[in-house]
Amino acid sequence: MLGFNTIYAGSGYDSSFYNVRNYTGTLRSEFSADHSIYRFSFSENSDKFIVSSSDLILYLYSINTGLIRSYDLNSIAINKYHIRCVDISPDGNYFLFTNVDKIYLMNLDLVIIDSWKVPNNDMPEEEGWEKREISGSVNRSEIIKNMAILNLDGNPDYSKIKKNFKSLVLKYHPDQNHDPQSEEKIKEIITAYEYLTKENAKGTLAEFGVDKYYYYKVMSQTKYEVPNTDLAFTLEIGIGSGIKEDWIYSTYLGLNGEELYLGCYSGKIYCLSIDGIVKRIYNCHDVVKSIKKRGFYLFIETNYYLFILKNDEYVNYIKIWKQGDLFWYNGGFLLKTSNELRLFSNNGDLISILTFKNRIYDLYITNKGLNVSTTNRTYEIFIDKMDEPIVDEVTIPCTYCGTKNLYYSIFCQECGKPIKLDLAPKNEDKLKRKSDIFCPYCKGNLETEPKRKKKCPHCKNFIYVRTSPSTRQKVLVTEDELKEIENEWRGISNRNSCLRNLEGYGISERSFKLRKNEISQQSNSEPDDVEVILSIYNDLIQNNNDLQTLKMINYQIALYLNSEGRNYLKIRQESSKAELLYYQSLGVEKVEIMTVGDQACENCKKLKNKIFRVSDALEIMPVPCKDCSFQLYNENYGFCRCYYSPRY
Repeated sequence: MLGFNTIYAGSGYDSSFYNVRNYTGTLRSEFSADHSIYRFSFSENSDKFIVSSSDLILYLYSINTGLIRSYDLNSIAINKYHIRCVDISPDGNYFLFTNVDKIYLMNLDLVIIDSWKVPNNDMPEEEGWEKREISGSVNRSEIIKNMAILNLDGNPDYSKIKKNFKSLVLKYHPDQNHDPQSEEKIKEIITAYEYLTKENAKGTLAEFGVDKYYYYKVMSQTKYEVPNTDLAFTLEIGIGSGIKEDWIYSTYLGLNGEELYLGCYSGKIYCLSIDGIVKRIYNCHDVVKSIKKRGFYLFIETNYYLFILKNDEYVNYIKIWKQGDLFWYNGGFLLKTSNELRLFSNNGDLISILTFKNRIYDLYITNKGLNVSTTNRTYEIFIDKMDEPIVDEVTIPCTYCGTKNLYYSIFCQECGKPIKLDLAPKNEDKLKRKSDIFCPYCKGNLETEPKRKKKCPHCKNFIYVRTSPSTRQKVLVTEDELKEIENEWRGISNRNSCLRNLEGYGISERSFKLRKNEISQQSNSEPDDVEVILSIYNDLIQNNNDLQTLKMINYQIALYLNSEGRNYLKIRQESSKAELLYYQSLGVEKVEIMTVGDQACENCKKLKNKIFRVSDALEIMPVPCKDCSFQLYNENYGFCRCYYSPRY
């Protein structure tokens, strides 16, 4: 979600596309890029989103203007798998990315303004653990020696080691340096590089100059005295926890970058200030998949649970393992399965369960609630007080006891009853209107809301209620407008049917939209669906040599043109031509014309069982019948369904 726009992104090996729709599902913008998508994050309140590609480039986009700028991560990360997170603040002014256990904060110009490592010397929260020093764990003399060989000092990171190594190798390479000692020097440099990078991977370089510790918890302790002596020793049994790199798996960047949350593989969540100071530490003992902050609430998602904290106090948890996909709306969150929505408040209280007869294939968050599209209908679900941003001071009174509650509360904190919840009926579409309903003919006021068809009490004309194809909203229309809407819906249905028939040849709704956008940019005008389908058809024909495939593609396009009231004859002839050439390639010399029996028109019946040589049929093309009168989709053009059968 960007504001109340939804962005869909898809990626190939070296390309990607972006599709932005508003809350009704209407296409707002669409563009493609010549890079892949590996990590992706969008701003909640601005038009920006950020992408990292597989080749370690960070891209900043706007849904209105496209690419803003990019940043090369190759000097920081070794490979794409180390970039676990990219994130953007809700206002779109700050960005971050992570590299293993290090986090980098960037400004609007994608300039790194600060960076920190995950704090790994913090004391575990559980009681009974103590911090102990590791003696002799780091061979400091070896580190110092090898750092000196590579001209390093201080606390270098991997990129600095790699840079010095490369420059020294070029300097002492035997092809560049003819000193007899250069070969030995190269070996020494390589040995030092291998030693330091290996140690760096274990975290020793990053902690050089700092004592290493581990955590230990005593389980039992027994003191033994040695008989006839003053000696004694203590046997201690316990468990230990070594310090390891804790990879960052999720992040949340707050408004204006004022605070950020790091969710780690260990299950720890660190809350840091803008200066990198640890303010709070949480532990959920599982890999942290996502973190979200909303007003007083902090949500921590793991593989199995969604933990909810309010003002840093635990309030609830919801089991989400195999319970559906998690979505957020302004009043709370929901879990979506194939045909069910379970709505929860921010506290984790279950508000409602909405079950739909058909599968849910699209879900949009709106400024009033939810817009749900199933396989055959679109539903609007209205939840009050969702059009305001989350502001802590705003309150609404309980309709039962009068207690003031935060506006996004669903249940009263005093009496526990619902404050206000307005859900549209599950099986009804609600007619959009501002205050009054007017006749589309005479503009007279209508006292009751029409359902499907109603006669105006003023002008006596029939009013129709239909869903607009462009907005997917209920509208009142005249009889002439009704025909236009029905034609639009018929065109959409015909197009979708054609695309489904072409799915086996690699054509999808997405490829249709991309081609439509491409033609629109080239011609500076909006092409109709037929023009786009024919453009895709031309590519299919040019890139395919299989006669059976050509026969079917041409036949499907001919069906589509006929359904649109267009002249299909030429393409239908191409289908029959491919059929004849296929038989000819098999050595068939003669073919017989077959009809569809009693359903054939009188002109086609005259061709039944006629036999032609393949060469003659290719020349005169008796099929399709030019005078066929069978009306398949429209009354302007008959559609011939005759075909050839080989005669051996």
